[in-house]
Amino acid sequence: MNTSKKQPADYIIGADIGTSSSKALAYSLKGEILCQHQITCTTKHPRPSFSEQDPDEILKAVTGAIHAVVKEMKGRNPRCVSFSSAMHSLMAVNGKGEPLSPLIIWSDGRSQKEAEKLKAQKAATAIYTHTGTPIHPMSPLCKLLWWKEENRKSFKEASRFIGIKGYVFSQLFGEYPIDYSLASATGLFDHTALRWYDPALDLIGIKKERLADPVSPLQLFKGLKKDYAKQMGLEPDTPFVPGAGDGCLANLGTGVTMKGELAATIGTSGAVRLFIDKPITDKKQRLFNYLLLEKEFISGGAINNGGVMLDWFRTHFMKEGGGQTSYDDFVHEAMGSEAGSRGLLFLPYLLGERAPMWDARARGAFIGIHYKHERKHFMRAVLEGICFSLFDSVRILETPKRPISNVYVSGGFTRSPAWVQMLTDTFNKEVKVSGRGDASSVGAALLGMRALGIISSWDQADKFIPVTKTFTPREKEADLYHRNFEVFSRMYETLMPTMHEIAGWQHER
Repeated sequence: MNTSKKQPADYIIGADIGTSSSKALAYSLKGEILCQHQITCTTKHPRPSFSEQDPDEILKAVTGAIHAVVKEMKGRNPRCVSFSSAMHSLMAVNGKGEPLSPLIIWSDGRSQKEAEKLKAQKAATAIYTHTGTPIHPMSPLCKLLWWKEENRKSFKEASRFIGIKGYVFSQLFGEYPIDYSLASATGLFDHTALRWYDPALDLIGIKKERLADPVSPLQLFKGLKKDYAKQMGLEPDTPFVPGAGDGCLANLGTGVTMKGELAATIGTSGAVRLFIDKPITDKKQRLFNYLLLEKEFISGGAINNGGVMLDWFRTHFMKEGGGQTSYDDFVHEAMGSEAGSRGLLFLPYLLGERAPMWDARARGAFIGIHYKHERKHFMRAVLEGICFSLFDSVRILETPKRPISNVYVSGGFTRSPAWVQMLTDTFNKEVKVSGRGDASSVGAALLGMRALGIISSWDQADKFIPVTKTFTPREKEADLYHRNFEVFSRMYETLMPTMHEIAGWQHER
């Protein structure tokens, strides 16, 4: 039984609609994580390059995680529920809000042909400049181009094209919002004018009325449908905050809110991000620029191939005795090899790659294999390759006019001090592990605090994000990684024609 409507408890629910799972946590107004829950979700790959999820399964996971938190908080109603969400998702709904398609997620590469065609056009530069989103199959812009060309009947029948957060809110409130932050990751939204970018819409041949309705990340939604309120154990007038994209909120959730501070995340994928007050215009279009709030941008580069590379290796090469090695065992065995993996380099582009090359046809490779290499060397090379991929964007982000003073890390890899030390040596900068719990969920809770007026600036939010450990680069290892990275950074351009030829063979299967 919930307590009085007039006396909500002193906590906020931060909810993250992720790719592999949906998470929710209870965050006290003092910055304490009181409890947290996670419900996994399934991704299907019905065809090569396709990555799809069931939107109703995700909705059930979101509401289930929130209910679990409320239940553990003994039914006390939160001040608000605030959201983080994975970016770049897209689905079609009819006029009743019912799904006409699966949810196409960020890692889906079906629009590769459309992305490459658009990238060669003059319009690509203007779209990148105005929207901040590189031209790539991940973006809803390219997904919609594919939809129009390859699934015309469905394209015409759809009442709206929305992302997963828009679907969740449509079910909970009967509205179709998209916060400015998520909109800025679509390739369709002018991130300085804060409205849909007409030239991008014209390119697709779609009206803004067929997309979600852009709103401030701080807007409060009330009037939760009674059946969902009961399902989650919430009062119907509980405020819901649309929040922002998971990348932006991971920055906030690790305390990265000042110039010169870099956030690095390795989970299933990975990213490096700077907090800045205006977009970085990269002539080669290698960096993204996403909004957190108006005139607050997160710029950086994301990689497809993070912790998922460990999944790949464990699944296919570590099933001795019918079992499967854990992540901790993987890292432990990998660290049995010396730094540099005896000259073995790994290009971890198994899922194509985003930053800095934005090439869906990139492919993975081990380079420098020698007779004396053992399994542990391949495993360490996988970890080092992920770190090198992130550093590939760091070297673009950092300039003499834009120095990086502090690095804060989050994501599943922080459970391994040895892996964090490897990243520290690769970046050759002091690295701090900050915050507790899921960074995007914490960031969502802090955004909820700001929406309610509990805090008025991110300066006040810093006190909620403790630094739990600091890592210092080791000179010998840093020098070795600098040498190895110089070779790593040349290998993509060298192998690109071969990668693309092989990708063509694979696509034909």
